[in-house]
Amino acid sequence: MLREYVSIPQKRLACKIEKDAKIEKVKGDEFKYTNKVGAIQELMIFNCGGKKAEVGDYIVRLSKEDQYLVKKDVFEKSYRCSSFKLK
Repeated sequence: MLREYVSIPQKRLACKIEKDAKIEKVKGDEFKYTNKVGAIQELMIFNCGGKKAEVGDYIVRLSKEDQYLVKKDVFEKSYRCSSFKLK
């Protein structure tokens, strides 16, 4: 018998790609994102899944080993910010 289920919302961390950021290819579909904000430098390795990373897109983190690119339009339709900023 089929029953209707509603999935439990999951919180994820995400980083918006800024215009001063540096994106370098590591291997295959893996890229390295570097961005310096004041004295803090962000460094993330993410999978682009064959898409081109552009300013305004987001890197979404499921786990330390699973970070992937989400295009801006898709991200803004699927995610809402909790206003919590991790530093």
